[in-house]
Amino acid sequence: MRATLFFLLVVAGMLSWPSSSGQTQESTPSNNEPVPRIQTTTREVVLDVIVTKKDNHPIDGLTKNDFVIEEDNVPQSIRSFGRTSVNSINSSQQAPETILLIDQLNTRYSDFSFARSSLKKLFARNGGMLSQPTTLMYLRDTGLKVLAGPSQSGALLESALERLPAMIVRQSEQDNADAMTDRIKFSLEAISEIAASRAGSGTRKNIVWISSGFPALSSSQVDPASADKIYDIIRSISDQLLKARIAVYTVDPRGVMAGDFVPDEKDFGKYEASLRAVKEVGGFEDFALQALAVQTGGRIFFGRNDVDQEIADSIGAGDICYTVSYSPSNRRFDGRFRKIKVVLLEHPDLRVRTRDGYYGLPDSFPANGKEADDQISEALHSPLFYSGVPFFNTIVTVVRDPPRARVSFTVNADAFTWTPASKGRMEAKMDVATADFSSNDQLLHTVTRSYTAFLREEQLKSSDTKKITVHIEAPVSLSSARLRLVVRDQATGHIGTANIAQLPPAQERAPSDYLHHRDQ
Repeated sequence: MRATLFFLLVVAGMLSWPSSSGQTQESTPSNNEPVPRIQTTTREVVLDVIVTKKDNHPIDGLTKNDFVIEEDNVPQSIRSFGRTSVNSINSSQQAPETILLIDQLNTRYSDFSFARSSLKKLFARNGGMLSQPTTLMYLRDTGLKVLAGPSQSGALLESALERLPAMIVRQSEQDNADAMTDRIKFSLEAISEIAASRAGSGTRKNIVWISSGFPALSSSQVDPASADKIYDIIRSISDQLLKARIAVYTVDPRGVMAGDFVPDEKDFGKYEASLRAVKEVGGFEDFALQALAVQTGGRIFFGRNDVDQEIADSIGAGDICYTVSYSPSNRRFDGRFRKIKVVLLEHPDLRVRTRDGYYGLPDSFPANGKEADDQISEALHSPLFYSGVPFFNTIVTVVRDPPRARVSFTVNADAFTWTPASKGRMEAKMDVATADFSSNDQLLHTVTRSYTAFLREEQLKSSDTKKITVHIEAPVSLSSARLRLVVRDQATGHIGTANIAQLPPAQERAPSDYLHHRDQ
């Protein structure tokens, strides 16, 4: 529902900004300080590169001059170079994030029990402290859910894991073609949802997917139209993962398997060929979740009983990471797969791991109309937090007559795309939405509006953190259990969210200042 909201946009400590009517959304706060985005037509590919010895011990101390990037065997000019280490991240930087995803949809009950016990061992390591902020999720036939996080507390994550019941699927249902197709669909949707929620956050993310993999469908079980659709979806997801800087690591909870089958990680590296087989042959047996992992620069772990160590290796991957970017010399973006190779000419004994390529999809126009509304609606209803627009704090006061919430929240101005406006100013367009929910999670009210914010160019170039404070009023029920805020950059579609888990008691009238303060 589109409605008029009271609002005011200001740069904290600076000046008031004129703005048009708009909608407000809440996002999960973050210490990340992304570089201000000024719209250009230059395409940039950002790669997170892990360099190790043969024993997987990470290598530090490399410089830009050590790296050579090739795209389809053509050398590329490195535009930017950086290094991050979890041991040297300061308060102004956002740490890398790990997402532990327990795939109950594609995992047998006995293997799930083993995975649960392995996770408990993991959470008890290092005095119960993980090296990176970690979010614990699970996937089942009801969709993707969040158990806890992000947190580095093993005790908190283990407590959340205890609340996760097992999901028992009868073998007859697992082998049914329709059921297997649904499982593939749910799995791909989960990857896409995670990528959308982390788009624009400006830091590396690892998904550690605890699963034996996607179901295997033969060509007799997939019609050509479905094969084409799966092909396009996977190609789109690959692009999402690239832009969100996500690598997928797969951990097979089955441990050591009997028989002669010993998978080779190199077999899963033939990503382009395996995906093309889905489209041309119409079968899904040649494409695996593991192939997607290798393509994104992750790893696959299988055939071992120390699953807790496998997961720890996945989380620790990238404790030291190099980030390099380049603008492709081939400007013809026709959707074809482009092979990426990163070489250390002076260090041939070292191993380099990054994504092995991407699809050169044409530039897409900014979503508007129904597509933008769908993005906002999905973010309002999603159990995930979105980190594309960092939030600093949120203040809420509830007024009784008429029932409404006065919300004041602060976001990072650098998260938005700025374009030239009149009188030496820059402007950014954003959407803001709110939704309140009942105790059984039923939607009660929702409002969405669009804003245009203005800032002088010299202010935008300042090295100081630029904060936008937004004041809005939105209808709520006095019985509302929680409030969700969404903020969306119209140019990129990047979104931030914030949750007010419990609304404060209603006031008879709005006070002059906001009494309820919640830092996310």
